[in-house]
Amino acid sequence: MAFIIPDKILETLICICCHKYLSVKPITVYPNRDVECGRCAVTNKQNQRVGVESLYGKIIENCLFKCINRFDGCRELLTYSQVLDHEKVCLEKTYKCPICYEEMTSFLMLRHFHFNHKDAILGGPAFVFNVNHYSVRLSTYIYQDEDNLFFLYISYSRSESTIKLELVYMGSDKLASNIYHQFTLTSENKEFDINCNSKPSRANEFSIVDASNISHLINVKFKLVYQNIHFLTIAKNVHSSSINNSLERLNKNLNDLTITENVNSSSSSINNSSEESEPNQKKKVQFMYKSPRNYTTQIVEFPSEYNPQCFNCKENCIFSISDSDDVEYYSSPTHNDFLCFCCFQWLTHENRINDNHLYVKHSIISTFLTRFCKWNCGKHFKYSEIVSHEIYCNKRNRSYNCPYTSCGIDNNSALALPDHLKIHDSIKVCASFFKLVKPPFARYVLLEDQVIGIKLTTSDKDGTQCEIIPYDNNIKSERKPHVLFLYNNKFTPLANLPLSSSPEMCTAKIVLVKND
Repeated sequence: MAFIIPDKILETLICICCHKYLSVKPITVYPNRDVECGRCAVTNKQNQRVGVESLYGKIIENCLFKCINRFDGCRELLTYSQVLDHEKVCLEKTYKCPICYEEMTSFLMLRHFHFNHKDAILGGPAFVFNVNHYSVRLSTYIYQDEDNLFFLYISYSRSESTIKLELVYMGSDKLASNIYHQFTLTSENKEFDINCNSKPSRANEFSIVDASNISHLINVKFKLVYQNIHFLTIAKNVHSSSINNSLERLNKNLNDLTITENVNSSSSSINNSSEESEPNQKKKVQFMYKSPRNYTTQIVEFPSEYNPQCFNCKENCIFSISDSDDVEYYSSPTHNDFLCFCCFQWLTHENRINDNHLYVKHSIISTFLTRFCKWNCGKHFKYSEIVSHEIYCNKRNRSYNCPYTSCGIDNNSALALPDHLKIHDSIKVCASFFKLVKPPFARYVLLEDQVIGIKLTTSDKDGTQCEIIPYDNNIKSERKPHVLFLYNNKFTPLANLPLSSSPEMCTAKIVLVKND
């Protein structure tokens, strides 16, 4: 089984000579700590430079590397033994830096900006534009989105009172024609909201905005839409027997291809309820990869660090709030633990993360679109749907008592409970995160070991109030439900949520956390 090296690690594994990835053996380390790849080893042997072969070479025997020309549009995944042959046919292209006009290959462009034009690197698809600081001259930025690089050009003409915007993909025009973008301009006081027409991300596709009646501070955002773009492709002879065996097992028995459960009955539980044992969080996790090139489906298995459990809420970190959001989570290399996206934002806002507790942000690459259910049902879901499915999965051996104590009907499955509750009221049942609506409203929420109620009410005196209603007093747990509110996927206190004006952008996430 081969593993893909994450981008943040890959970008640190650079040869001192050719500046390419350390993806060709032998990997040589020299007394001055220079590290050299197999591409350059022959040259330095001729120069009588003496070094030792690194054991890193053994590690990469089970790894897949992205092509060095990934910013040109190549999406091949390669083993160390395939890299040299691939690079003979996948030729490098030369580009000019749009600021200083220095020529370089695509894989050096981002590093060039980091060393020479650091202020011109956009950290995200949004920035603030001050027209008072700009003249007719052109300002240039670089933006990275996964394996794609874009140049953003923006200029302001005082005489014509117009803003000119252009986003250009650094790669072939054919690929650029299938990557569309749309600019949105707003003022800080929401005096205006301008949506430009969607355009392909190739040269000379401008968006021109009339700036005669807008303020000097403008928030500029852009959205990227990919059409018919090839994602990562595993080369045909990369562990093909392993992949074929996985596909054969999939056709024979889907249950064999989901996350392997290793239930340890003696392991300590977070509560004393009868909740079934969780699948071992340290086991490997499988994702579904769909190749747009040949329309085949492949199972890709990642090691345990891609299946992290949040130490605060004990949930799997690999989920997203909506389809348009990336899967993000955080790990602490100093304390060897993880935080999910929601808990990290919450604890950061509450200043409850110690200064010496460093967290590093991680994300799952967008080419792996779905994750397999942890209950061995054989199904895989988008990251925005997996949390809900794993609550309702019919392979999950968990029942819930009716919230109405006088009902007398207990042991409802998660799938059956919503229909059962219809005989009592019209309150909806949901999993641990859900979209909000304008108060007042109520929901039943299915957690791992209990049903709770949540109510939002408003009053002139107290504003918006949230009430959590526990229904099962027999639950003996060290953890209690807590509501996290998010606006536009950022943690926001309840009092600051725009529930009257923009409820569709407000979300609630229920987590079980230890009492302080």
